[in-house]
Amino acid sequence: MSATPRAVHGMPAVCRAMAARGLMSAGLLAVALAVHAEPPSYTECAAYFFMAANAKGMGEFDDYYRSGEFAYNHAVRLSGAPEALEQFNRASQSINELIERNWNYFERADERYGVLCADLYREATRPAIP
Repeated sequence: MSATPRAVHGMPAVCRAMAARGLMSAGLLAVALAVHAEPPSYTECAAYFFMAANAKGMGEFDDYYRSGEFAYNHAVRLSGAPEALEQFNRASQSINELIERNWNYFERADERYGVLCADLYREATRPAIP
C-alpha cells in the first residue's frame, strides 16, 4: 500500500473535505501530506497549541491555551499521565528544534501543525451549546 492513501485518510476532516470540494489545490494537499504524513497526536497538537499561545498575539492566547489543555487532557485519558507527559515533552522538543528555539520562526510550526491540528482547535474553542 502506498503512503498517500493512508496519509489522506489520516488528514483532518477539514482537509479531506476541502480537497474533495476542490477548495484545496492538489499542490497544497501534497504539501500538507509531505509535511506530516501521519496525523499529529494529541500531545503534538497540545505542544503546538501551548507554544502558539506564547507566540501569537494576546488576542489569541486564551483560545490556543484552551486548545492545548483540551488536547493534552485527551492524551492523558488515552495513554495515562506519565506517558502523555513524556510524549508532550518530546513533541515540545521537536517543535523547538523546528523553530530553532527562535519565536521569530514560529511560522514553521504553523505550517506543520496549524492545518493538521485545526479540528482540535475548533472543537476546543467552539462555544458550548446550553
